[in-house]
Amino acid sequence: LCTVLDNPLFEGFGLKHERDDELLETWPADWRVNYRTWVPKSLKATWPTPEVEGNVRKFNDLPCDGPPAFSQRAVDMLRDMLEPNGELRPVKHKIGIYYYYNCSRMTNCVDLTKSKVTRLDDGGIVSSTDKLVFIDGLLDEDLTIFKVRTQLIEVFCTQRFVDRVEAAGLQGFLFIPIW
Repeated sequence: LCTVLDNPLFEGFGLKHERDDELLETWPADWRVNYRTWVPKSLKATWPTPEVEGNVRKFNDLPCDGPPAFSQRAVDMLRDMLEPNGELRPVKHKIGIYYYYNCSRMTNCVDLTKSKVTRLDDGGIVSSTDKLVFIDGLLDEDLTIFKVRTQLIEVFCTQRFVDRVEAAGLQGFLFIPIW
C-alpha cells in the first residue's frame, strides 16, 4: 500500500510538531529480534489528535503512506476492512480530519525459505518487498490489509482491498503487485 509520490497533485502531509513523531513509534527497538511474537500496541490511550501540515488537496484520499493516513471519504468506504485489522487515529489538517492507520493485523504468510532475506547477527531478518514469496494458503479471504512479521513498517493489502479502492474511485493510492 503506497501513496502516489511522483505527481505533485498528490502531495502529502507530515506531523506539524517534532514531539508528535513519538506518537508513531509503535514498535519496540527489539522488534527485529522478536518479529515472530511481536504484537502492535494500541495508540488509543495516548493519542492527542495531533496537527499535520502539507499541501494536501481534498481529492487525495491517501496523503501519507508511512504510516498510511486516510481521508474521511476513504475511511467511510473502507471502514469494514480497516477497523478489524487495526485502529484509525484522527489527525487535524487545515482542510479537515484525516486518520492515521495503525495496522495491527500480523501474519506469517511469507515463506522465509523461498524469499530472499538477509539474517542479521541479532536473529532479525531484512528483506525487500520485491523479494518476498508469499504462502498462498495463508492469504485467505478474511485477509485484506495487514503487516507481515518480517516487514513491520510495510502495510500490505490483498486484491479484495484493491478492488474496493478502485470501485469507490478513491484517489492517491498506488498498488504495487508483489505476489
